[in-house]
Amino acid sequence: MIPFAESLRRADRDGVSVMDHLDAELARCFAEILTKATASR
Repeated sequence: MIPFAESLRRADRDGVSVMDHLDAELARCFAEILTKATASR
């Protein structure tokens, strides 16, 4: 997994808006949490 700060720098360099990037990052983290939660039942 890419460290968060590094992924933000890449997004900035690639011209992706930081908010779009944060949304994608949050969605990814959320999906990961949900997957772990359902797997541990």
